[in-house]
Amino acid sequence: MYVSSKTILNIAMTKERKSIDLYTKLEEKFKDPMIKELVEQEKKHIEIAKQIFDKNSESFASEGFENPYMDDTFLAEAFASEGVYDKIDIQNLKKDELLDVALAKEKDSIVFYTQLIEILGDDYSGEIGMIKQLRDQEKNHIMKIVELKKKK
Repeated sequence: MYVSSKTILNIAMTKERKSIDLYTKLEEKFKDPMIKELVEQEKKHIEIAKQIFDKNSESFASEGFENPYMDDTFLAEAFASEGVYDKIDIQNLKKDELLDVALAKEKDSIVFYTQLIEILGDDYSGEIGMIKQLRDQEKNHIMKIVELKKKK
């Protein structure tokens, strides 16, 4: 099976943009500086994702990766679909419900980045380091969201 770097980048960018959209709407609705901080951090994630692929733009960006259990189609089906989140009517949800949606999105991102680390393997230690940074920041977002849920 084969996973292309283009598919990986497209999924990463889509996930980060959707998170920015969600957090922007949350921030507009609840005016919490911690949510605004999450928006800014997600914007930085897009820059990090671009760096991963621009670092070796001619080689890495055009490469694909052999993987024993997933290919582009599987990766796209498992991680690119944001349909569930797009169908949520944010305007009619309470803060706790919106934060639950944000938690679910962050968990999805952690799983996605963990899968990328497995796909890339040892030949891409620099890229893996950046992906681990993204994954760890998503873990940090979960802690922030839990803090926001504790605020009443």
